[in-house]
Amino acid sequence: MCTAGGVPSPRVYMGAHALQSIPSHAHRVTGMVRAGSASVWRSGLLHVSWVVLAVCSGVGTARAAACCGTGYGVGGRLAPAERAAVTMQASGTVPYGSMNADGRFVRARSVSLEGRPELSGMVRLWRGLQAGLAFRGVTQVRGLPRKRAVGTGIGDVRAFGRYELVPSGGSGWVPGFALTASLTLPTGRAPWAGRDPAGADVTGTGLASLRVGVALEHALGEDFFWAAGGTVGLSQPAANAGGFRVEHAPQLQVFAAGGPTLRRTLSLAAGLHYQREGAPLINGRLAPGADRSKAALFGVASWEFGERWNLVVTAQADLPYDRTGRNDELTAAVTGGLRCIVGAWE
Repeated sequence: MCTAGGVPSPRVYMGAHALQSIPSHAHRVTGMVRAGSASVWRSGLLHVSWVVLAVCSGVGTARAAACCGTGYGVGGRLAPAERAAVTMQASGTVPYGSMNADGRFVRARSVSLEGRPELSGMVRLWRGLQAGLAFRGVTQVRGLPRKRAVGTGIGDVRAFGRYELVPSGGSGWVPGFALTASLTLPTGRAPWAGRDPAGADVTGTGLASLRVGVALEHALGEDFFWAAGGTVGLSQPAANAGGFRVEHAPQLQVFAAGGPTLRRTLSLAAGLHYQREGAPLINGRLAPGADRSKAALFGVASWEFGERWNLVVTAQADLPYDRTGRNDELTAAVTGGLRCIVGAWE
């Protein structure tokens, strides 16, 4: 099991609720993108996927690690014997409620669906240094069953990397230890650039963000492994509808998970994820009661088949219990990914 740089969630975090600004040229640009965005990202991902399958079918054999993948990024690191890998994945997310300012669960009044195809790749640059890129599309259906709004487009691009001070899996009783980082570029449609009142055409945060953190991973023999990690994220300041400057507080994310490895090809794990973001500053003043937090349970199943393929399925559900969160949307998500090793040490 492994972590992507920054352990990002499959869904997009929209930042402070006050972000509503609309630049004078935003609607013109958005209208131009909307007309062809669906066909562009669908055909683009399809063509690249065929190329990936062709490349994978022609490479030499390599032994894939059965451990790679978490609920927050499939194939987020390379095993010690791997030089490069490509991952194709898709996720589905259903918001089912939220936690209010008093930390109590509020059930959603309508049903929404969100799908995200993603293509990512990672390469070993030098010994413990690894880097990767991830591209995604977003399709949303909001307001079911009475009113329906559908939006689609290109999501934010993410660059991520890690430097392993101790190789993944650990050495003896010393767990694997890595420094992680990820950079999100706001290539998707921002909340303030969308036209749909329900926000179905929003495909990104509109903000550049940086996450740095640490990741621990330890294999206990060949039958059990555990992983843990944490990150801190920073987002660029922005302006709200009233022209006020909004400065986001750092966002903390931590997780821990563990499980068995069966017959050296099937890994199962369950874990807990928690995130918290302090209240933002609006024109230099702290917004009272605007901090956000929530907790989630997740499970991972990773199966190695052949000599270069991994199939990874993850499931995650935010906890709807009182006092387990505050001021945040709650979702349930399932992700399936196919990972291919395109280079390995003999």
